[in-house]
Amino acid sequence: MPKLAIRAHGLSKRYRLGTSIFATPGGGGANGAEEPGGKASAAQASNGNGQRIRDSWIWALRDLDLEVSEGDLLGIVGPNGAGKSTLLKLLSRITAPTSGRGEVYGRVGSLLEVGTGFNWELTGRENVYLNGMILGMTKREIASRFDEIVAFSGTGAFIDTPIKRYSSGMVARLGFAVAAHLETDILVVDEVLAVGDVAFQRKCLERMRTLAGQQGKSVLFVSHNAESVIDLCSRAIWLDEGRLKAAGDPRTVLQAYLGAGRANGNGAAGALTIAARGGSGDLQITGGSVSAPGSNAVNQAIVGQPMTIRLTYHAPRKDLIAITFTIGIRDRHGRKIASLSTRVRGQDFPHLEGEGTVECRIEKCPLLPGSYALDLEASWPGTALDQLPGALAFEVLPGRYFAEGLVSSPDGLLFLDHEWSEAR
Repeated sequence: MPKLAIRAHGLSKRYRLGTSIFATPGGGGANGAEEPGGKASAAQASNGNGQRIRDSWIWALRDLDLEVSEGDLLGIVGPNGAGKSTLLKLLSRITAPTSGRGEVYGRVGSLLEVGTGFNWELTGRENVYLNGMILGMTKREIASRFDEIVAFSGTGAFIDTPIKRYSSGMVARLGFAVAAHLETDILVVDEVLAVGDVAFQRKCLERMRTLAGQQGKSVLFVSHNAESVIDLCSRAIWLDEGRLKAAGDPRTVLQAYLGAGRANGNGAAGALTIAARGGSGDLQITGGSVSAPGSNAVNQAIVGQPMTIRLTYHAPRKDLIAITFTIGIRDRHGRKIASLSTRVRGQDFPHLEGEGTVECRIEKCPLLPGSYALDLEASWPGTALDQLPGALAFEVLPGRYFAEGLVSSPDGLLFLDHEWSEAR
């Protein structure tokens, strides 16, 4: 049975909200410290002009229970301000908890932001040795890994240059290389990898997979990239407003998290964005959703799984015939990458009246993982009845498009069904 690497029980951290101020001549300035007894009531302070302001408190993390074993690759997801970075700072001993207990068994290598642990006046070489010594390693141990660190980071030509002259991407490269190659038992990585190029991100993900799978290290990985979490991690947790909302299989946790985000915003089931609505209004699309079988999440599809787009409508006129529905799919850059049309398929609706629903079904979702939007249109010969650009947002989660293939995405915009064979 794997040994325990991290145990947290009731782990909590709170901070004061409010503006730092200058103390008045008689004192009374706020210093950001917590009130005696840990009470969460507001505190009074002076703003330096004789006026009184009220500070309040926020729980960045509240009553978290968590266990991480050796070899675990734990993904941590949640919206901005959910407590993800606070959790990593507590486990890295950068800050102390307000209450609760966190136990960490072994050395921790952290990469929480660009330049974590670096002295900007020192060279890359000097910072590698500095980080190793902070971890308790000897000069000989650091030297034995130095060439590997430099090769991984790709900063060899600049290793004797002060890192204050590095780009943010170069600093991130060297920072990850140091954290991932020195003698640590637990690697903690925040979203800092987002500043690197795609090739280096893939290289880092593969390194984390090797650390956990082959070397038995524990990895905590914070990311907003759903594909990376599902493809890399063995477990995932979802934090929201400082509390643990879900834990378990990465795909299940991500579906719950992204589904909740859609339900709380404009992507709620049935809700459409209608700011730029056009058309005669003789038929109006009143709602829409994107769904995958077996998933309760709102406006989600899964690569390689059946995908259904459902539209509700209101048609007050009784003489509408040969009605065409068209759905344009745009990626997160606004590029139209596909168009679905009843006219192209020879399936225009001969008569629609009153309230109803139409469906468009795709046998295998060919979209790459990511965020998408739908342009919706209803028309009949010569007349646009309703036009809704960017009406519905949805998310595509990673999945297996080919039964024998990889989960990770290829280059390009779409999956295309194809086969290979040796020509004879």
